[in-house]
Amino acid sequence: MSVSFDINSQLTSIGDSAFYGCNGLTSIEIPSGVTDIAYNSFYDCENLENIYYLGTLADWCSIIDLGAILSDTSNGVRFYIDGIEIKGDIVIPEGVTYIGVSTFEKCDKITSIKIPSTVEIIYNSAFKGCSSLERVIFAENSRLKIIAAYVFEDTKVKSINIPRSVTTIYGGWYD
Repeated sequence: MSVSFDINSQLTSIGDSAFYGCNGLTSIEIPSGVTDIAYNSFYDCENLENIYYLGTLADWCSIIDLGAILSDTSNGVRFYIDGIEIKGDIVIPEGVTYIGVSTFEKCDKITSIKIPSTVEIIYNSAFKGCSSLERVIFAENSRLKIIAAYVFEDTKVKSINIPRSVTTIYGGWYD
């Protein structure tokens, strides 16, 4: 049985365990106004196949805490931002100042990521579990200051050129 939810476009937050164990949930659309998604929001949604975020890639990156939206779902979830599947080579838009917690966690179809000069912080687990991620490219004039914990855990990244601007790398940075 498939379950569908009509989510109000004015929604700004999806709380802890909001869809916990909703095994009938196969697809969900997240309005662009959402600024917080709690850690267990989609926990144990075994049949979740598609997540659609109706905003831009810049908006998605700027959600400070995505609460590991995909971490507790099965692999193979297809993730779309503004109608485009997140896969292959991803270019973060210029102007984004940080990449939030778990922003792309378990987006297993990303192969490379280009991070613009404007990004100053990459928060915990931003690319954790991106099992196809091989290349991370920082803009030559990068202003990146902080790389938080577990950012590249469970990826295929073998080497990375850390920008000179980085002052802090937290533990658990790479597995």
